[in-house]
Amino acid sequence: MGGDGRGGVGVEGGLGGALAAFAVLSAVCAVAPTIELLLVATIPVMLLADRGHVNLPLILSTLFGGWLGAASANTLNMVADADIDPRWLLTRLAARYRDTWAFAVDGLVGATPELLVRSEKGLVTSRVLAGTIRRAGAGASSEEQDLALAASLARSSKDLEEHEYAVRSVEAALRPHCSSMNVPDAPFVLNLPNVLHLATDVSGALAGGASSLTLAASLHPSAAVCGTPTNEAALVIDELEHMDRGRYAGPVGWIDAAGDGEWGIALRSGQIDIENPCRIRLFAGCGIVAGSDPVSEVAESVAKLSPMREALRDD
Repeated sequence: MGGDGRGGVGVEGGLGGALAAFAVLSAVCAVAPTIELLLVATIPVMLLADRGHVNLPLILSTLFGGWLGAASANTLNMVADADIDPRWLLTRLAARYRDTWAFAVDGLVGATPELLVRSEKGLVTSRVLAGTIRRAGAGASSEEQDLALAASLARSSKDLEEHEYAVRSVEAALRPHCSSMNVPDAPFVLNLPNVLHLATDVSGALAGGASSLTLAASLHPSAAVCGTPTNEAALVIDELEHMDRGRYAGPVGWIDAAGDGEWGIALRSGQIDIENPCRIRLFAGCGIVAGSDPVSEVAESVAKLSPMREALRDD
């Protein structure tokens, strides 16, 4: 991206299979529940973007037992006209997305809004995000529109259901390590420059002296990035997912000598190609439950790609 890590960036991909992929997504969202299991399937979805055709593989998850759930991962391959400097990307992400945790580890760069776990002097905290809506965007009336969107999100039965499952999985993972816990009854709306999220900060008093890394291992993978029941969902992902996530959606953070630390989930990120640093693979994801609309879910995924796409712009 030029000598300073900047330059023109193009999008790779094709449009083949788009109609079939959307048809499958629509069918999955309408399946009648029959058994209690979260199943995960992956189909390639090709989305026409403003700069070309975006390759958007979706992981579709179905919990048969009264609801449909999803942990969907989407990718976008981009090519710059020179080597991409991760320091430049990190600086831009940290400046624009101040309510996230910006990270750069061995070519994986991103700005995650989701805190897997923080452990500090006996206090354990996890920020759970599930349930998302795209912001109105720039304009004189955008603030009023965003307020209306936030109110709609907070009342959405589909998004509240999705959020409840994610909170429940975090609470269950942390409870064995805590003497007491605080789990709010209702989420709040987290405002980011590109989207609005339903968010819940789960906290607890650490018991037993588990390190932050041990806590991260207990939490990962959460329902937000895998599904539930975890073991069954992971087996199906391994069998059916036609995409290597790499480090995407894994824990990223630090630990000190006392065991305290802070670990985020590597979301809204991109992996720079080690062999060809001009190339970067962007990641984003969305949750799919029984009330999900396929078009809306794809639009949400595109919105979540915007932090990395903005950071790569030549401006």
